[in-house]
Amino acid sequence: MASGFITLQNGKAWSPRWTGYDIVLKTIMNNLTDNEKEFELKSWIESVLPNIENGDEECGYCFIRNADGENVLREIDTRFIKNDYLVIFWNTLEKIVAEQKKSGNDFSFLFFDLFAEYKTCLLEKNVEAENLDEGKDIKYKPIGIYY
Repeated sequence: MASGFITLQNGKAWSPRWTGYDIVLKTIMNNLTDNEKEFELKSWIESVLPNIENGDEECGYCFIRNADGENVLREIDTRFIKNDYLVIFWNTLEKIVAEQKKSGNDFSFLFFDLFAEYKTCLLEKNVEAENLDEGKDIKYKPIGIYY
């Protein structure tokens, strides 16, 4: 069952199981450098993934952050991410897809599927997201990833 969601600019969501969602984001995170914007994106991705070693509890569709007891849903809406970071995110995914085509692994299909959704999204009209003030409480806004 889908339990991780990445909403693209066309308003459609890519939605794998939570394990696939975590694998894709961790792989993107691990392919980012410590240069300024990449490091900020890397830090942000790390903040939206569970850290089991740090005491976070896994619930499948979400995880409970040990530090504050918050339930963190596995949900990213790319329509709220600043363009500089989106370019880094998608370019990194494209690089991973190229590597997966050469070497491949059991999870290659996840990267191929998300990248295909992204490419389709580029051909479609963008759909405006709801106002952040009306419903979504983005707790990771301070580092500047979100508008």
